[in-house]
Amino acid sequence: MQNTTILRRGLGLALLGTLTLALALAGVLVASGTSSGWTAGTNGRRASATQTVRISPVTHQGVRKPGWRVTARRAHGTCLDGSEAVGDGAYRCFAGNLVLDPCWAQRGGDHVLCAASPWRRGVARIRVRHLPAVHGVPRNIWGIRLAAGRTCTFLQGASSVVHGQRVSYFCGERLYLYGEPDRSTPGWRIGAAIFRRHRFHVVHDVRISTAVLGARSP
Repeated sequence: MQNTTILRRGLGLALLGTLTLALALAGVLVASGTSSGWTAGTNGRRASATQTVRISPVTHQGVRKPGWRVTARRAHGTCLDGSEAVGDGAYRCFAGNLVLDPCWAQRGGDHVLCAASPWRRGVARIRVRHLPAVHGVPRNIWGIRLAAGRTCTFLQGASSVVHGQRVSYFCGERLYLYGEPDRSTPGWRIGAAIFRRHRFHVVHDVRISTAVLGARSP
């Protein structure tokens, strides 16, 4: 009888140990599993959706916004409807041998404010005799902030090609972005390449945290 009791206790402890081990393994499997809402390379954090913002140095009424300062002035300029940097709805202007793009009309209609970068708040103020009406809304991505924090700006004019796609953004320190963003997931991605030894070396795609577009000129 005593031997039977000891045996039952041993079986009970064995079953309890087996159950504890099974629960522990289940916890490990749940913790290391990958569901459709998680992406690789995020260290267990849900991938953030790319944010889109629109910026311009003027309000809808053409008044220069606080925080934007005039760093250069030109007395004579001409402007075309449509910007290479941001697309329709803004201006591409010329003053002497300078190309200024993108530009927005300032209230009064005889000046434009032109920004060289989506990441700085300095503008050139250009006096113009005539401004054509703008059409459409800017749709081109002017600036890209990567998930790692680096900022990139659209390259105007002629550019190189990587894998048959235009090199469109420069991020500093020899890093360039090529092609159009992949928008098939909430967190957009884009091709990246390092320029080294007179050629582009493709690296893994990078994730975009913020896409900067221009606002429509008043």
